[in-house]
Amino acid sequence: MRIILIRHAEREYTQGVTEENQALTSRGIKNCRKLGELIALHEPDVKAIFSSPFRRATQTAAYLLPYLPTLQIYRVEEALATSLDTTPQPLIELLESCGNYNCVALVGHKPELEQLLTALCGEEVELKKAHAVCIEVGKDFRNGKLLWHLNPKSAVVALSEDVDF
Repeated sequence: MRIILIRHAEREYTQGVTEENQALTSRGIKNCRKLGELIALHEPDVKAIFSSPFRRATQTAAYLLPYLPTLQIYRVEEALATSLDTTPQPLIELLESCGNYNCVALVGHKPELEQLLTALCGEEVELKKAHAVCIEVGKDFRNGKLLWHLNPKSAVVALSEDVDF
């Protein structure tokens, strides 16, 4: 299974609006669209996308949807909400429930996605806003391989010598 971890795009900091309800900025929206184009080029077979319930994450996922033509499931998942409990186990269980899909995407937050990345493949990569990484894992969800790292400002950063772009 290939897993794409996507950090939400840039959000507004609007006084009086709760953390959970902060919306994307216009730049964040633009970056989502560019990231969607890049993901479609490098991983055109995303079957499921799960998003944190925070508005900035659901908006990021929504702007990616037009670039995911093979998508079968889009669902908001509480396990992706930022919290004090940042163990990756609930996210690994979510991924295990998607065993029938070749490619699944998660839209969420830092540090949860970075901790999941480390748990799945041992890599420590900083996920900045509107960045995405793709990992390939086996059935045991251990010893995964980091395939690529995308961001809306540049081309793909290939991390695996086995990947042909």
